[in-house]
Amino acid sequence: MFTGIVEETGRIEAVEDTDAGRRLRITTAFEDLTAGASIAVDGACLTVEEYEPGKRFSVFLAEETLARTTFDRVREGDGVNLELAMAADERFDGHVVQGHVDGTTAIADIERIGDGPASKAR
Repeated sequence: MFTGIVEETGRIEAVEDTDAGRRLRITTAFEDLTAGASIAVDGACLTVEEYEPGKRFSVFLAEETLARTTFDRVREGDGVNLELAMAADERFDGHVVQGHVDGTTAIADIERIGDGPASKAR
């Protein structure tokens, strides 16, 4: 589970396409990840495959994940939003979200309302 609040930004360091999907290597300053941990990358819940503390981690994206997210369009050098999974016994802000992606849609319009943007999806 996640709160939906971005804790850090990372950068796509490497993209490797395979027959079964795509592997991403992402830079991070997080010191407390482990292989098998859940991490939200641009809001999608992914599983850490490998981790170098304070440097980078890798995740594998199966075809289904690629079909339901925008990860099929990421390139080396792209920035991504990161959030560690929340602990059940700690205070949290934001909202409780799973990070499981059901589908994608296109933004039909963006307009400024007050100090921030509002978007309309198709």
